[in-house]
Amino acid sequence: MDAFKTGQVTFVDVVRNGNPNTKVNVFDLVVGDVVNIRNGEKTCADIRVFQSNGIKVDNSPLNGETKAVTINSEPGEKGIHDAMEASNMMFYSTLIKEAIIIFFYYLNI
Repeated sequence: MDAFKTGQVTFVDVVRNGNPNTKVNVFDLVVGDVVNIRNGEKTCADIRVFQSNGIKVDNSPLNGETKAVTINSEPGEKGIHDAMEASNMMFYSTLIKEAIIIFFYYLNI
């Protein structure tokens, strides 16, 4: 019930060890899990996008910016060396505004 009140995701679909659609508690994510997230869901962890179809994310919980940010699969020049500067990063609790289904690697930053 607490997860419902806060809107936080508690279980996510991942591809783990080649097994698609494995339900995992977000606290049991490991580096290398491929996380599937759909439109309207909140980001369950800090994750790096490696495949997308034009994702837009609401980063207002992080920076107060009200306009959705487009996330692509390229890290950008700064993002190669610094995940916090990467243009292909999504951060815990941000809302997916536009996407059908997207795939990420879980990153333990």
